[in-house]
Amino acid sequence: ELQLDSNQQDLESRLQDSQEKHRQNRKQLADTHEVKEGLGSIVQELFDVIDQLQDKYVAQTRHYEQLASKVRGLMQQNASDVQEAEQLTMDSRAFLEELQGHLGHARRHNEHRDLEFEYTRQAAEAHEQEAQTLVAKNRQAAEEVRRHRDEALDSAEEVARTRDNQQRVDDARRAQRMLKFKESFDPNISRSMASAIAGVVVQKVTGLTSFKEDSLGNVTGNIKLERRMLKIEIGQGPGGVPKFWMKWAKEPYKAFTERSTCDLERVLVLGFGHASRVPLLFPNEPTLIPERCFSVFTPRRSFDFLCNSEKDVETFMLVLTRLCHRIQGWSVLGGIVSHARFNAATGWCKVQTSVQAKHGTLYTQMKAALKRAQERPPRRERTSAAALSPGTGVYQPTLPSPADRRGAQMQTLPVDTSPQQQPVRQSRFGST
Repeated sequence: ELQLDSNQQDLESRLQDSQEKHRQNRKQLADTHEVKEGLGSIVQELFDVIDQLQDKYVAQTRHYEQLASKVRGLMQQNASDVQEAEQLTMDSRAFLEELQGHLGHARRHNEHRDLEFEYTRQAAEAHEQEAQTLVAKNRQAAEEVRRHRDEALDSAEEVARTRDNQQRVDDARRAQRMLKFKESFDPNISRSMASAIAGVVVQKVTGLTSFKEDSLGNVTGNIKLERRMLKIEIGQGPGGVPKFWMKWAKEPYKAFTERSTCDLERVLVLGFGHASRVPLLFPNEPTLIPERCFSVFTPRRSFDFLCNSEKDVETFMLVLTRLCHRIQGWSVLGGIVSHARFNAATGWCKVQTSVQAKHGTLYTQMKAALKRAQERPPRRERTSAAALSPGTGVYQPTLPSPADRRGAQMQTLPVDTSPQQQPVRQSRFGST
């Protein structure tokens, strides 16, 4: 009876701990939703700004069309002036020829009036000089009109060439974004599976039998990290039932014993980043990166690993999640099912590391960052020579097309905040 009472008390304490963890998870989920709604409002404001810029671009385009129509009107007017000048020149020449004929006739019949004739000749020369000056001015005006017309044609060709170049750059960026999107949400983990089956050298936490923790949370004992070859082995159990094991071996990485084995059918929780025990067991290790750590929790104990790269962590997290779901028929807590969700979990792990290093909360750090962004002086807009319309000096901003907006929305998909994908803080002692 005493044993039953003690077991009942133990079960009640565990039930209370589970309820407390559930409340904490719900609170964390509510905070995450609040941050998500705030980021959504910021994105909506950015789209409004883009719409305003597009309206300004349309207004500038209309202004450019009005300017082009005015230039065409000026060219037509100058052409009519040139025609009038040519007609005036022809009339002046006819007048000069007629005047010369009259002067010859007068000279032959009125030789005694040489003074009058000299005066008339000087007047005729003055008229001829004025006519030549007028012809030169009209010729200069015609050349100016041709120059403006050539500049307008060159400007139109330059604008078309700039638009073509920008379209090619936008197409290349759009193709790159689509390729990245496909790679992020590709459910195929064959490469990760092949790498996990071949084996990866990692560091495993050892010496947990001497693990002790005082009332102040200081960890003591002969706990250390040792190099191991970690791999996944696939086989069959009794009756041809598939079996999956996680095995590790010491150097020279040849002997994979049953003692160094974890049956994936008994895995309860996968801990990634700060949900792993490695950052807590080595709090004073400066080179330890939380987003390279993961732990596998079973009913009896936990297995803690530190990888050499984020790619190795992603390999085992994806493979363990897929195999545990396959063998157990249900997703384990803390599993990561795709590359995109691993990137999201890595980002949140880095955010948590930064917040913990500053001894604050996510709310206070976000508030401080927004305050610093408001106090920062605005950037001076740089107007490149390619963005100016040649010959006019009118700035023409390059706005994203609707296809680019759709690509940006696909890249800013909301992060799944379900308890299944979010890292879960575990006890330092795991389930034991």
